[in-house]
Amino acid sequence: MTRLKYLLEQFGLMFTEGRHQVKSLKLESSADLHQLSFAETLWPDVKSVAFKPVEFKAQVVPGEEPAKTLLRAMVTAPESVNKVAKLFNTYNLDRNLKWFFEEIKEVQQLHKNNLKMFDAFTQPGTQEVEAYFVRPECAQLHPQLFSTAQISPKQSTIDDLCRLGMYRKAALLSVPATVAPENVAEFAYSALQNEQSSWSGNQDIINLTDFPRSMQVGDVFIIGSHGHVVKGMGFEKLDSFFPRDPEAEVARHDWSSEGPGL
Repeated sequence: MTRLKYLLEQFGLMFTEGRHQVKSLKLESSADLHQLSFAETLWPDVKSVAFKPVEFKAQVVPGEEPAKTLLRAMVTAPESVNKVAKLFNTYNLDRNLKWFFEEIKEVQQLHKNNLKMFDAFTQPGTQEVEAYFVRPECAQLHPQLFSTAQISPKQSTIDDLCRLGMYRKAALLSVPATVAPENVAEFAYSALQNEQSSWSGNQDIINLTDFPRSMQVGDVFIIGSHGHVVKGMGFEKLDSFFPRDPEAEVARHDWSSEGPGL
């Protein structure tokens, strides 16, 4: 399950009859418009102040659930960035809502105005794969370790590179449901090769690096909740992978089973 699909699932539960209801949120739908309003829980010291509700609007898409239509607007519409920021600055969000809108902020940065990317990452059966590259400065800072990683990376090698902060998240890929689970790593590896042109121009890949080189031995994929290192021949599943990088998530998540329920 991709991160966006997990977020969509949790979002949908907010409005499902008989499930958790968030009083601060109000969903209204007409024949052509969905509207989500947030305007109830204020900071304790400013309860007497009237704030204009923060509203997210989206045109109805025939046959599509309101949660997906609204989430697409919240993630890809430029004005939504300021609206989400206003929620954090104005309202006292409870734990579940704070988690939800923090996730919204992160996927806004990833997907920005890319509607095609949003739809690709929310298709049924789609897998999300994260690619981590060994940092280019590793060759100078830790030449022996870098050489080992390039020739025959083992779990101990990966652990050392993680401890030294030598991995950086480079890309986020959407792998179609038609790709068999045993072929996901190979599919992602092939997608991150600069054979005819740079993969950074591929509309199905979110580029997160200023140096979009081809993926190589020693680099790591996150597939589901597990790391897989690129070997000279094929890939090897890692026992653990915790990249200590301020630009990366330190705690790995399996989005199909973790995270607070809404």
